[in-house]
Formats: sequence, structure tokens, C-alpha cells
Amino acid sequence: MIQRIQTLYLIMTILLSVLFLTGRMIVIEKDAEVIHQGMIVPLAVTAALIALISTVSIFLYKNRKQQMKLAIILIILSSVLTAALVIYGFILTSQNGGRIRLNLSIILPFPMIITSLLSYRGIKKDEELVRSYDRLR
Repeated sequence: MIQRIQTLYLIMTILLSVLFLTGRMIVIEKDAEVIHQGMIVPLAVTAALIALISTVSIFLYKNRKQQMKLAIILIILSSVLTAALVIYGFILTSQNGGRIRLNLSIILPFPMIITSLLSYRGIKKDEELVRSYDRLR
């Protein structure tokens, strides 16, 4: 289970989503004064769902097809999280007339997408390897 590379990618996805949850998601400032900062509930729920699905996917190592489906869901959820973060950023800046301060939480959804893609690729390689052994028997 742990020796497979996709498990490490899934663990990295969990860590990135938990790190996203611990920080301030969007910080809006205007004239060096912070107007809005804090957690946005739909983004927090999506990040928590990503962590939960990644954890479940790690323990489904014997059922690779189910694990591949969960990895696809992770890719979709990570993309939705990224898009929602951008949309909320534009909405909050247009309402308040400020600008977004770059912080770690804004950058974290992009590596989540990458680690989800890499975990899917690793699971798919394992499935193809098992299928090739089945053909040889």
C-alpha cells in the first residue's frame, strides 16, 4: 500500500488540502489595509471533501478500478476548487474595489490537481501491469 507511488501522491494531496484549510483562503487589501480575509465555506467544504476522498482512495488499494474512479473525482474536485477560488477572488475584488494579496492558499489548488493527476497515472499503470500479467497466464 505505502510502497506504491500513487499512495505518496494521494498523501501529498491530503496534506495540500489540509494546508489549504488551515490558511486564509483569500485576502483582499485596499491601500495597504486588509478589507477581507478568512475562510469561504464552499471552498472549505470542497477542500475537506478532497482530503476525505484521498484518504478513502488510499485504503482501496486492492480495488484499482474503484481507486481510478476516485482519482478522477479528485481531479474534477481540485479543478472545481481552483475555478471557485478564482471566481470568488474576482467577485470579492469587484465588490470591495481592492486587490488580492498573494498567499500560499491561492497557490495550493494547482499542486492538488497535479498530484491527483499523477496518482491517477500511477493507478492506471498498475492496472495495465496486472492486465498484462493476466494475458501471459
